[in-house]
Amino acid sequence: LKKRPKDKPFFCWFAAYDGHRGWTINDKAPVYDPATTVVPPYMVDTPAVRQDLANYYHEVSRFDYYVGQVKAELKRQGVFENTLIVVASDNGRPFPRDKTRLFDSGIKTPWVVSYPPLIEKPAVTESFVSVIDLSATCLELAGVEIPAAIQGQSFVPILKNPEAKVREVVFAEQNWHVYKNHSRMVRFGDYLYIKNNYPNQMNMSRESDTLYIAGKELWKAHAAGKTSKIQQQVFANPCPSEELYLVSKDPDQLHNQVDDPAQAKVLAQARELLAEWTEQTGDTIPKNPTPNRHAPPRIVDGKVLPPGKRPGVRNPHAEFAGAAKNASKINRPGPIRLSSSSD
Repeated sequence: LKKRPKDKPFFCWFAAYDGHRGWTINDKAPVYDPATTVVPPYMVDTPAVRQDLANYYHEVSRFDYYVGQVKAELKRQGVFENTLIVVASDNGRPFPRDKTRLFDSGIKTPWVVSYPPLIEKPAVTESFVSVIDLSATCLELAGVEIPAAIQGQSFVPILKNPEAKVREVVFAEQNWHVYKNHSRMVRFGDYLYIKNNYPNQMNMSRESDTLYIAGKELWKAHAAGKTSKIQQQVFANPCPSEELYLVSKDPDQLHNQVDDPAQAKVLAQARELLAEWTEQTGDTIPKNPTPNRHAPPRIVDGKVLPPGKRPGVRNPHAEFAGAAKNASKINRPGPIRLSSSSD
């Protein structure tokens, strides 16, 4: 920021490493007590997991400290009052059933915006916002015409009025991330729906295998027969082909409602929304998907066998989702509102 050009508008992407493994502890943030750390029900509650979470929260707080440093520097330069600041994350925390997964723990990421010219006082909005909306917002605030290739929706109306709603529907994807996958999510109203297109396997991720402490503890407990039904969901093989959750009553998305007759109408609506998004955006299920980088862990005779050896050269990506329909050239965003479809 100190070296930015002073005679024209600027864009600064502050990509912090805090919140990423491995953890480092210093005096820029509180050191949290593992004994008071809340362990989510889908992780095992052990001293090692508590310490792992406490270290993560330390790094989150340290990131907050540096956001404060950025804010102070902008004020020192006299440009804070005319600068848009967005604090965001690309995914959930690197723990089992969080990062790469399509539950709220994996996709409902931090989103804090400061822009004094439009935001009169602190507020919370109930509107959905997608990360792809950021580009449209920046372009509108800069007075630049938003081209057709931008699929996002500007959230400037929310900055002016937190009661405004720019979206009633959001979508998310889970593709290859060390392990082969193809899952899609739609969030609307009080519901979250997931379609797993490779159900005949564990829905595995690097954060849920044995590489990191929380995952290793989960596998160790599972091998010893000490995991709860909820904690065993990570190991489901096959995994559910469809999942439907009532978020207000099930904030961790632990109780699948897909087979509940009372939710049949909602399930049909979710399927329709996802089908429309799939059609509009040209999404496809690869016929030649990128394989796992290595074999996942296994439990044999009560013992956890580690993942297969990581190859010296990463396996090249095979067919990408959407490639069969040239999706990268398609501009349509899919449904934005429940009442009508987006053109």
